[in-house]
Amino acid sequence: CEKVYNKIVTKAANLVPAVEHISAEYGIPIINKRISVTPIAMLLGACPDADPVDFAKALDAAGKARMRLWSAVTVDCPYPLLERLKLLAAAHGGTVEGTDFGAAVSVRILLPQENAAGFDAALTELSAGTMTARREGERFLPGPRE
Repeated sequence: CEKVYNKIVTKAANLVPAVEHISAEYGIPIINKRISVTPIAMLLGACPDADPVDFAKALDAAGKARMRLWSAVTVDCPYPLLERLKLLAAAHGGTVEGTDFGAAVSVRILLPQENAAGFDAALTELSAGTMTARREGERFLPGPRE
């Protein structure tokens, strides 16, 4: 069901802005901004042990997902501060996307773009200025599921 949710929110990420652009460009109001999905019976046929209610909940959540811009950052962190860094990311609405262990821990974090500056300031305070967040780019992703 998570795959169904992820597929819908990524493939339909730009649906509403694209429809509004076309509507404005041609001067034609477009009322229905929605997608169609494979009949759920086909998906259930491929997963005979799956609960149809779980698929329904995934479809419902995908329809309510709010897409927004996320900043991808990488922080090189000493081992003793790793758990505090994870808590700091969570406190700023972020998620840890991955970690690489070496002489230090390289932590890949996704942060809502509007929280990135606050995260930077808190990171400086946490590490007494020894850690910085390297910007790796931005991604348009759904926000947390409700």
